[in-house]
Amino acid sequence: KAFLFYVVQNVHYLAGYAASLHALAGRVATMSNLPLEERKRIAKRLHGWAKDTDAVRESLDSVYAAHAAGKHLADDPLFKTIEPATLLYINYEALCAKTSHPAVGIAALLPCFWVYDGLGQVFVKAQKKSRLQKNPFADWIAGYGSPEYSAEVRQALGIADELAAETDEAVKAEMTSAFLTACRMELHLMEAAWRGLTWEPVAMPR
Repeated sequence: KAFLFYVVQNVHYLAGYAASLHALAGRVATMSNLPLEERKRIAKRLHGWAKDTDAVRESLDSVYAAHAAGKHLADDPLFKTIEPATLLYINYEALCAKTSHPAVGIAALLPCFWVYDGLGQVFVKAQKKSRLQKNPFADWIAGYGSPEYSAEVRQALGIADELAAETDEAVKAEMTSAFLTACRMELHLMEAAWRGLTWEPVAMPR
């Protein structure tokens, strides 16, 4: 039940994440303090990750069906609503990507890369010890611990370092704050799924 909650909300989250990546790419492309070729390279990579995010999002219906006896995302009542933790995270990333310094924007978007790579490494080690052989989510988990995914994460971290190098200490402090805030929001996203946290019902006056 918790996993299906997570998958449904992740569909909403990833739509927002892709939009934030596209928005950040557009802003990086106009950074006057970076050489043109560097701006183009970073913007192209961000747009590429946005497209990859859309592809992952589209694949989640089959993931959902595999764990819901063939039912689909659209059949789930949760699919119609973006729950509080999801909406907060989407809007925070969008705010940073669209209005903060681009270095702060990438810092806010990093946890979605970085947290899953860390979790993936833990799961891969556990699988090698045969602890996950019977885990029903083993196939879904495996992709996050792959060398290919880790390489993508290192690229994202590298871009953050490049943008940070062109800033002052105040912006770097904002980057740290944005990164930690987004890490906390990743935790809340998972906690919401685990506990089934949804909007409180509102009683309309008669």
